Amino acid sequence: MNKRLSGQITILATLSLTIILSLIAALLKSATDVSINTRIKQACILASESCFSAYHNDCLDEFNVFVLENADRNQAKLSKYINANLSDMGKEVMLDGLQINEVEYATDNSGAGVYDEILSYMKYGVYADVVNKFKDSDEAVKQAEATKEITDKIEDVEEQLAKLDSYTLKLVTLVEGIKTTEDSLVIKGGKPQFSGSAYAKRGVYGPASMALAAVDNEKVYNVINSSDLAYIDLKSIIDDMYTCLDGLEEIGDEASNQNGNNSYANIFKRDYDKIKEYVTSTKEVSNKGIEAANGFSGEKDNSVTALNELDTKIQTNKDTLGDDLYNSFNDDYKEISKDGVSAQRKLCDIEKIKSGLSKNITYLNNAENNLNNISDTLTQDKITQYRTALDSLKGNLSAISNSDLEFDYSAIDFSSSHQGLSKIKNIKSTIENGYLGMIIEDDSTISTKKISYTDLASDIKNEKLSSGISLKDAKDDVLYNEYLFMHFNSAASLIKDEKLQKQESGELDYVLEYILCGEKSDKENLSKTLFEMSVIREGANLAYLITDTDKKNQARILSQTLLGFTGIPAVIIAGQYLILGVWAYAESIVDLKKLMKGGKVPLVKNDDTWVLSLDAMLNMDFKDDSDSDSGLAYDDYLRMLLLIVDKSVKNMRTMGAMELKMIELGHADFRMKNYIVSFKGVAKFRKNETSNIYTQEISYSYRK
Repeated sequence: MNKRLSGQITILATLSLTIILSLIAALLKSATDVSINTRIKQACILASESCFSAYHNDCLDEFNVFVLENADRNQAKLSKYINANLSDMGKEVMLDGLQINEVEYATDNSGAGVYDEILSYMKYGVYADVVNKFKDSDEAVKQAEATKEITDKIEDVEEQLAKLDSYTLKLVTLVEGIKTTEDSLVIKGGKPQFSGSAYAKRGVYGPASMALAAVDNEKVYNVINSSDLAYIDLKSIIDDMYTCLDGLEEIGDEASNQNGNNSYANIFKRDYDKIKEYVTSTKEVSNKGIEAANGFSGEKDNSVTALNELDTKIQTNKDTLGDDLYNSFNDDYKEISKDGVSAQRKLCDIEKIKSGLSKNITYLNNAENNLNNISDTLTQDKITQYRTALDSLKGNLSAISNSDLEFDYSAIDFSSSHQGLSKIKNIKSTIENGYLGMIIEDDSTISTKKISYTDLASDIKNEKLSSGISLKDAKDDVLYNEYLFMHFNSAASLIKDEKLQKQESGELDYVLEYILCGEKSDKENLSKTLFEMSVIREGANLAYLITDTDKKNQARILSQTLLGFTGIPAVIIAGQYLILGVWAYAESIVDLKKLMKGGKVPLVKNDDTWVLSLDAMLNMDFKDDSDSDSGLAYDDYLRMLLLIVDKSVKNMRTMGAMELKMIELGHADFRMKNYIVSFKGVAKFRKNETSNIYTQEISYSYRK
């Protein structure tokens, strides 16, 4: 028994020892593998860092951005560095293969890698204190933009209402005979002017009078009645034709013909021709009058659409506008929409005139048929036939009435010339077409440089950009913009002695304007930048004008003077906003002139900082004699514009600007699309000349 127990203990001890030894061996093997794997991982990391240490030095020095040229030899260099790092291990471990399967180029994903590098540099630098600099300005800019958009919509409404009134004025010419333009009546020497052509109210049945002509203004009546186409007394002509019939019936054809040109037949023919001319011309202009009335009705739908769009724009921007601006816009919208598209204009009731013209055309058509029955030469044997036709003609001509064709001139001030809004629109057009010359009077001071290189990062089309860059933090864009101002020039940074100084070298002088606008020349970029700044300034100026009771009333009075003939408050209010818009636009030109001379302009103006009077605007006298220099400078407004540029587009243009600088430094072939910011790959290793393969992921990125 004792022997058997001893044997069992010996076997158990042996098994235990074997297990312990196996565990120790496994631990030793595992430790060896861990050591080898660690060495492999370290070798890969060091190799990646060695490879990526060959970044472009000038790009780093100039822009604090790391990029690595993706030359074909990079993969070979990576393999070389890995083998060198493992050389002391002999055949214990060997690189069996390397594959780089994912490379991020600097221009991939809208240059997101470069974008992140820029933000990392700025966030960890000393520039984070600029983040809150434009907090208040951002709200003011949004308000200015909303104000400008709504005012533009009101101007759209004004254009539509002006089209309606152009039909009204056309009716004045076609029906009344008074000369008009698309904007107003033509007035000279305190009097309206005759149109010089036929008009629908020309015929009156009886001696001409203001009552029969249905004209309520003596000046209008006298101008028409003293013209070459004065009112025609249809009754006297008809009576004269009856006299010819009676006289011919009494003396016969032979005796009558002895009077030559004054024979009854010839007098009857002259009267016939007068009536014929009247009927033909009046029928023609009456039909044109109906077309004008129909044109008014057809244009109403567009006006209603414009009004609806205006209301939507006002309500959508309620919070952005603030209470004062919102209430002002909303109240004026209600006034405009109340009767803006009504056919009952102060000057006339269009539907009533259309109805009156239609009735008269019926009688004119009948009269035309009557005239066909007396078109032949009058002879004694035709007297009975002609008398019957003349009775019908008399009945139709006497039925023609001007009572429904009346115009109300009580709102017209004939003591002054009415141009409508044409002068205001001409001022606006002049500014729009020549604003650059108004801001920078000496064109020779503007840089004429143009980009001569192609294939830049900024040339990559939008459809080739990936998901783009989204703003993760509101402060990121401010920091990014400060980076731009640290590394690139603006036009303002080159201003000296009130002139733009052109640099000798470089593709462009105004690089920040290029990043904003993306055009190929300094002049184009500066022009577009100033236009965008004028939009901000115009919106901010409008916000002030609309809330300044005195200046808004000045615009209202001028609109009343120019558009009073319409008698429609809606038209006058819409015209008022056009005047305010042009006034604000003109003030923005003054503002930009000051900015381009190195001065400052407050974002939100008040009575003390406002420059242009309404008279100065009308005379295009855009001078600034003020000595105020508070507010924001050119670069500050440029910062605002850069904040609202699409992030991806701005980043691609930034890389294009970097490329231009590298080219200037002698790197003519430098293109961001050929440089990488990160990579990923897989390295395979064989251990101890066995078939065992160890796989190690390998990667590196300049992005944080």
